[in-house]
Amino acid sequence: MRYSYTRNNEIVYKFPNTKGIGFITTKRPNRGRAKIYLNGKYITTIDAHKSSEKARQLIFYRGFSKKGTQ
Repeated sequence: MRYSYTRNNEIVYKFPNTKGIGFITTKRPNRGRAKIYLNGKYITTIDAHKSSEKARQLIFYRGFSKKGTQ
């Protein structure tokens, strides 16, 4: 999924053998918020809205103490 205009859409990614994950995106006036869940547990809500465009922004990162499938 690249984008969605529908509430409650869902996308699932698996990250095998990793020690961390991040989300980099362009912040823009037409972007919104998304809830982040890891292993079914709510972590945070990210916000990609900004009044002017700002490219390649790290808006979420979570490191893990050991490698595994997250």
